[in-house]
Amino acid sequence: MRLLFCGGGTGGHVYPALAVVEALREVRGGAMEPAQDLLYVGSVGGREVELVRRAGLPLVTIHGGGLHGVGWRRLPGNAVRLLRGFVQAWRIIGRFRPEALFVTGGYVSVPVALAARLRRVPVLVYLPDIEPGLAIRVLSRLATRVAVTAEASRRYLPAGKVVVTGYPVRPCFAAVTREAARAHFGIGPEERVLLVFGGSQGARSINRALAAILPSVLALARVIHISGRLDAVEAQARRAALSPEQQARYHLFDYLHDEEMGMALAAADLAV
Repeated sequence: MRLLFCGGGTGGHVYPALAVVEALREVRGGAMEPAQDLLYVGSVGGREVELVRRAGLPLVTIHGGGLHGVGWRRLPGNAVRLLRGFVQAWRIIGRFRPEALFVTGGYVSVPVALAARLRRVPVLVYLPDIEPGLAIRVLSRLATRVAVTAEASRRYLPAGKVVVTGYPVRPCFAAVTREAARAHFGIGPEERVLLVFGGSQGARSINRALAAILPSVLALARVIHISGRLDAVEAQARRAALSPEQQARYHLFDYLHDEEMGMALAAADLAV
């Protein structure tokens, strides 16, 4: 079975697709060869490129651009990039000949789903959030089925297409014990731990809210903080201003991949 995957822009669009790939590999075992049976389509220069390559999946990239919420100066160029992306997606699907397409959102998904629909390839859309963004709303009209995390998403999507599946979780999250996770970060078994993160790109509002009360929080618990790469320099500067004792209790990262993210979750008593 040949399957095409597509989703980009943020880790929230990529990780569910990677979890589904891992589940398929486990179910089908040796009957599925990633180099022959799986292909991921991402955007040129997108966040998904690094994540998909780390997962060891074959990857091709196409051009694309958002149309909603961009200034009028960028709109014509993005429209041209989307048209170019559609032509590229049409050719990719013609060469790879997938039996189904799994998409999770992001502007790169729109030309791929449209090309798949025109080539009569079934499209499964997965919505990781409760309320769909513009891309998912468009894609849902092209989809054969729409998988959602929660029942509350039904009212935003075409009736008769929605299937409530829950959120696909990668096996590495379940494989980590609390003891091993705390040992990894150098945290004692009885210490209180707060995990703070804002998704794959971080969240500036969360980062700055934590910064405003960080000394008080560190007096109560150790903090594992994933700032995101956009705020990494600012977060590192704040950490440098802390006392040595506070720095030892403040575990700051710009990003955590796979097993390390699983360890951060397993080590925490509370996550924000």
